[in-house]
Amino acid sequence: ILGPERFYWAFRKFIHDWSFRHPSPSDFFRIMNSAAGEDLSYFWRGWFMHNWSLDMAVKEVTYADGDTANGADVAIANLDRLVMPATVQVTFADGSSQRYRLSADSWLQRTVVTIHTDAGKRVAVVTIDPDQVIPDRDRSNNTMALQW
Repeated sequence: ILGPERFYWAFRKFIHDWSFRHPSPSDFFRIMNSAAGEDLSYFWRGWFMHNWSLDMAVKEVTYADGDTANGADVAIANLDRLVMPATVQVTFADGSSQRYRLSADSWLQRTVVTIHTDAGKRVAVVTIDPDQVIPDRDRSNNTMALQW
């Protein structure tokens, strides 16, 4: 979520601030949020307060008026309760690809997020988490290959 540099910087700050003391889990969460510069409460809530799991899925790919000139709408669904930021890679029929970043905030109010792709390109494959870095419990629904 944070990447190695931000995580290690925040973790060193926690160790420095709490060395030779007795921190509680909430002290750790508070320091990590502060040092990282973002609210990670969705992460702490899903991983530590509850035992929620994550399952994202490619739901559908549609074209406005059935025309690739209008671009494609790629619907990504979160089928479980845990929210995480994710990368979605869209590979086009011409072999080019583009990555889109979905923030954790995008999942807080809805279970389906729609990405609009470039106009004029036909989508060939959509893959959630192409680098396989998020703990998705069912990767079989993370890829959709379209037949044209």
